[in-house]
Amino acid sequence: PNDPPDTPIITGDFIGITGVEYTYFFKTFDPDGNKIYFSIDWGNTTNRVDLGPYASGYELTEKHTWRSMGTYIITVKARDTHNAESNDTSFTVRILRNHYILSPLFIQFFKQYHQLLCFQKYFPL
Repeated sequence: PNDPPDTPIITGDFIGITGVEYTYFFKTFDPDGNKIYFSIDWGNTTNRVDLGPYASGYELTEKHTWRSMGTYIITVKARDTHNAESNDTSFTVRILRNHYILSPLFIQFFKQYHQLLCFQKYFPL
């Protein structure tokens, strides 16, 4: 029997601004050591992208740019060379309008303190 690949892992920026290219990393393992294809949906009007095959455990690097502000859900699925498919994984990205107020320094601050800000929502000081 052929086992499906593990559910993929997505890492990258969860907040950004319109018109800027962001890098995302996709990784999974196949328990049988089969090569893997990734199917990525960027959550906007672009078509789903099918890439591969890659060795089990390979970390795929892909870049994407969003042109409109909004909340986007990146979805990825892995499929091995015998057509066994993993579960979908999703990753939410918030894209803000590209104003001069949203400087790279502001974005960096938000990324670093995002968890603290969310924590204070539930436990105000």
